[in-house]
Amino acid sequence: MRIIDRHISLAQFAGDLLVFAHVVEGASFTAAASSLGLSKSQVTKQVRRLETNLGVTLLHRTTRQMTATQAGLSVLQHAKVLVQSASKAALAANTYAHNVSGRLSLSASNAFGQSVIGRLLPGFVERYPLVETELILTDRHVDLLHEEIDIAIRLTDNPPGNLVGRPFHTFSFVVAGSPGYLSKHPIHHPSDLAQVPCMAFHSLARREKTTWQFRKDQESLDIHVKGPLVVNSSEVIRKMVLSDQGVGLLPDFLIDEELRENKLVPLCTEWDVQGPFGQTAWMLWLPQITMPLAMRAFIDYVLEQAHSIQR
Repeated sequence: MRIIDRHISLAQFAGDLLVFAHVVEGASFTAAASSLGLSKSQVTKQVRRLETNLGVTLLHRTTRQMTATQAGLSVLQHAKVLVQSASKAALAANTYAHNVSGRLSLSASNAFGQSVIGRLLPGFVERYPLVETELILTDRHVDLLHEEIDIAIRLTDNPPGNLVGRPFHTFSFVVAGSPGYLSKHPIHHPSDLAQVPCMAFHSLARREKTTWQFRKDQESLDIHVKGPLVVNSSEVIRKMVLSDQGVGLLPDFLIDEELRENKLVPLCTEWDVQGPFGQTAWMLWLPQITMPLAMRAFIDYVLEQAHSIQR
């Protein structure tokens, strides 16, 4: 038996060993394929590849029966250890999931909480049924210590230095209007926005001068916009824009469905526009020596599922 070539994928080799063990155990390629959920041709391919990589014949095949060769029996002992290790790993993961319990308190903004975190929670609850999850939706910054919040989800490019955290998603802002409104008030350039009603976001809903900042290559534009409404809710702006009341500057995660269905039209897309709050979603928590299992489970789950946020 030759030493395994270092260029052979370890993951592929381990997979072939597992398939081989199932073939010998079931004394059949067909039985192994059924138990593994693979096609018979795939099982045959993996056993032949294993024989090629090892440089030995592992199985005696006849029309009536199939038996392991001496080399095959030797390899089988190691393959069985691998199967047992895989089973133990699966059991450990299952045990961990069922041992994770306790209270988990989260906070997020209304828009991001409903549009993004709300899509992630069903899978988390299903995986960790013993965790008692609380989600507080608020557009103010909560005090994690005094309000007993475990993890605050904030949209910021500059997370506070007194908290520990992990970023897990970035997004963009989109200037958008409804097809009905834009048919009467076409927008071709950022400067056109100064002439139409623009819904303004302000964290305190104060009517102050609102400037939308656009960048393209080396060019920058600061457009002073005004409109009938100043509000501290992106969701309200979305509803106003959908109701043909003007133009809004909105995070893409809130209107991705409307954009896909052409209920809203993105404007000035060749320009980058700066939004009223940061464009990175962070999970933030207080520094601690030992992190509760429920917190660790949620953080790991969100990082694992981050790719699914972009619908």
